[in-house]
Amino acid sequence: YLLAQWASEPATCKLWQQSGIGPILELGAGTAAASIAAAMCGADVVVTDRSSLSLALATANIALNGVSDRAMVRHFDWESDEDLSEIAALGPFSAVIGAALQFERWQDRMWQVLNVLTAPTSLNGTARACAQVG
Repeated sequence: YLLAQWASEPATCKLWQQSGIGPILELGAGTAAASIAAAMCGADVVVTDRSSLSLALATANIALNGVSDRAMVRHFDWESDEDLSEIAALGPFSAVIGAALQFERWQDRMWQVLNVLTAPTSLNGTARACAQVG
């Protein structure tokens, strides 16, 4: 809920609306509330989770909120190099967002994943800062 609120704040919406910004990646999206909020602000979003139930729920919520044209749903297991390659091909991402990612359980891998997925010119470090919020 808090991540979705942040993603739809006026100042954050301005970030998503900048010309030339790459897509936003949400890790562990669950219901996709944050991705939907960002998409409603004009961002192109890649919505990821490893749970097939979460992916189905995210897909339904995206359709119900009318942002299917801005949000793409994909399976992503952070520990899978194959999944990482597939998601990386959709980037580079200007920001990576996620809530309750339990980063302490996969901290070493998390930094590897983020280095592969983020653009060198990500939004003022937003991608890395958001990954640390958990």
